Amino acid sequence: MIDINKMNNIDGNYALLYKTYELCIFHIRQEINSNGACFDFETQDCFKDSRKDLSTIELSEKIFSENDKPERIELSKIIIEKVQMYIELYEQYRELFNSYDRYSLMLAQYRKFYNLSSDVSNEDILQSYSMDLGFVNPNKYFESEFYNNIDFVSVDYHYFFYRYACFLKLIFTRNLEFKYEDEYLIKKTSVFIHNSLLHFVYQKLSDILFEPISEFEFISFFNLKNDFIKLKRKKNQTNKIYGLIGNLHRHIEDDLKDIWLDNILKNLGLQKSRYKSKNREYLNATKGDNLDYKDKIETLFDTYNKLNEI
Repeated sequence: MIDINKMNNIDGNYALLYKTYELCIFHIRQEINSNGACFDFETQDCFKDSRKDLSTIELSEKIFSENDKPERIELSKIIIEKVQMYIELYEQYRELFNSYDRYSLMLAQYRKFYNLSSDVSNEDILQSYSMDLGFVNPNKYFESEFYNNIDFVSVDYHYFFYRYACFLKLIFTRNLEFKYEDEYLIKKTSVFIHNSLLHFVYQKLSDILFEPISEFEFISFFNLKNDFIKLKRKKNQTNKIYGLIGNLHRHIEDDLKDIWLDNILKNLGLQKSRYKSKNREYLNATKGDNLDYKDKIETLFDTYNKLNEI
């Protein structure tokens, strides 16, 4: 039994952590029971507030730690139970959470915030969105008006709280120092590849090489806008993906090439040594399916380059 008279501010943070995951579990259970129908703006707004609460939490005294006192140990146990529940639910229903159309939420929120008429196309909004994002200081992304008024609806908080839960489970079960960084959620503002090229690639190749994904997420993924966006490779298409990466790589400014390539390969779960080998095979293809694909993709890029010159 926890004696509240012996609790200090750090213990209060433990209690806040417990309540945060209790609330998250409540929301995702609602989503599970409705098969995702109740995922909406309000859900994202609640998750945004919960993430903000976590960003201020400290779980250990700066000088004399009290982590061994009975109240703290008891609090740790119930937190572990709660985060474990969240982990299990997320892993069981990951596909449902990944299927949410955050792209449409972002479009709707962008239209509402700027009071845009239906005459403004989604493509125009995406273009404006990318420009707005480019003006955001990535180190102050979560404090920006852009994030707090618009972009929070596009964030995969389900994955954020899952990753945070795995981290909490690790530190509580191994008694490690609490130090968590969530920079992976911060959106990169560099534009590595022009949106028009990625739009072109999405229309021609996405359904062939990757599992279903929205165009907005596809563009964001290849511009490293968010590490949480997941792009799944289709079975037996990996070698062709190496060829696509090689062609996109050639359209990136020299000083950004290495950064982009390392991160794209990592996010796709591919090894750089394997990429170099397979890209070499792709470039030297002289017959069969490899040559047919090489001809197709080079025709695609040539067509884009010619259109871009006009």
